[in-house]
Amino acid sequence: MAHYKFFAQAIEGLYDKGEAQSIRRIVQEDVFHGRPSSSLSDEDVALLKRIEGQLLSGRPIQYILGMADFYGLKLQVNESVLIPRQDTETVVYEVIHLAKAMKKNGKLQILDIGTGSGCMALALKKELDLVDVLAVDVSIKALNVARKNNRGLQLCVQFEQLDILDENQWGRMGTFDIIVSNPPYIPPSEKPLMPSYVKDQEPDIALFVPQDDALLFYRKIALFGCAHLSENGFLAFEINEFRAMEIVKLLEQLGYRSIAIKQDLNGADRVVYAKKPFPQGAKKA
Repeated sequence: MAHYKFFAQAIEGLYDKGEAQSIRRIVQEDVFHGRPSSSLSDEDVALLKRIEGQLLSGRPIQYILGMADFYGLKLQVNESVLIPRQDTETVVYEVIHLAKAMKKNGKLQILDIGTGSGCMALALKKELDLVDVLAVDVSIKALNVARKNNRGLQLCVQFEQLDILDENQWGRMGTFDIIVSNPPYIPPSEKPLMPSYVKDQEPDIALFVPQDDALLFYRKIALFGCAHLSENGFLAFEINEFRAMEIVKLLEQLGYRSIAIKQDLNGADRVVYAKKPFPQGAKKA
C-alpha cells in the first residue's frame, strides 16, 4: 500500500504540498531508513500514523523526531531551540567565504550570538580550518541542547550564557574577527501571518521583538561589534527579508563599511554583512 502517499496527503491541510512531500521524505529516510511502503510492517504503519497525528496537532517534524538537518549536520533539537532552517544556511555560506578571504596570522576568532541549537557555530567550526568559535545565548535550556550537539559532533565549540541586550555583560567578552547572528526579528503584529506550527511551537524568545523596536537586536549587536570586532572584522546577520534596507541604514549610521545584502536560494534578502567602522579619526582609504 502507498502508506507514504496517504501520509503526505493527510498533512496537506496543515502544510502546503511541497512541505508535506519534504516531511514525507524526512520520515521515510530518518525513521524508516529509506524503506519503501511495501516493506513497512504493521508496527511501522502504526508508528507512521502516530507521527501523522502529532503533525496534525501542530508539532513540527523536527521536534517529533528530536533532530534536524543543517549544513550537512544532524542536530538534536527540542522545544527550547529554534528549528534550524535552510535560509540560515545562507548565512553560514557567506561567513565561510568572508573567513577564507581574511588574512590573519593564527586562528580567526568567531562569535555566534543567539546560538540556539548551535547550528551556525557548529557548521562554521566544521567547515573552516584554523578558527576558534565561541557561541552565546541567553537561554540555559538552549545552551544545553547546543552543548549536546557539540559533544556528539566532537567539534570543540565553546558555549557561554550571555544576554546581549545587557551592556553590563559586554566587558567580559573579547575581540572577534567575525560576529554572526540570527537574532529575533519578528514583531508581534506579524504573528497572525505565521504558521501555527511555528508561532505556537517554537520558542518566543528566539522569534519575537518588541512591537515598537523591531531592530532591537540588530542595533545592540552592531553596537557591540563596534567595540568587539578586530580591525577589518566583519558582522554578519540573518535578516527579515522586508527590513534589509532598514538594517543597512542602521549599520551606515554606526559607521560600518563594505555593507552587502545577499539573497537565499529563493531570491529573498537573507543576509547583511558589513565591515567594522574605522576608529574615530582614522583616515578612510
